[in-house]
Amino acid sequence: MKRMVAAACGLVFAAALAGCGSTTDNLDFKVPPGYTSKMSMAFLSVWTKGTDADKTSDVLMLMKLPVKMDEAKFESNTFTSSGGMKDAKVESTQKITICGNQSAMLVKATGTSEQAKGKEMDVDMLVTPLNGNTYMAMYLYPHGGAADPAGLAAIKSVCAKSAT
Repeated sequence: MKRMVAAACGLVFAAALAGCGSTTDNLDFKVPPGYTSKMSMAFLSVWTKGTDADKTSDVLMLMKLPVKMDEAKFESNTFTSSGGMKDAKVESTQKITICGNQSAMLVKATGTSEQAKGKEMDVDMLVTPLNGNTYMAMYLYPHGGAADPAGLAAIKSVCAKSAT
């Protein structure tokens, strides 16, 4: 487990060194109305729904790693750890298809979120390879609460930008 966490941290560090740009460059990723950008770097973007005073607001994260994911070696605990979740309990892992024919892994988990100031949160996380990179999109919401359908839809919109 420690080896996998170290590998995830290494991937995040490599992404930080990968260069300029935004996680949403070349994507049709759709941030829902009502979500406010809290951070945007070359490899990580974070949006929240609600006010700054609301420590249990919904959180939407998109991370771009400059490596292609090997689905055969996918371990959900590695990605929940790199997404700022402590004591994550993975409830399900499912291979799905998004954007027509793009493979992805959908993970559902519960854990303590650093983004939500240590509150227990439910998380829906999508991991998908695209254009030689691996994208991880996470939607976090208060544990036991109702998920925002727009937040759930957003994580499945990690699609290549349409040619216009």
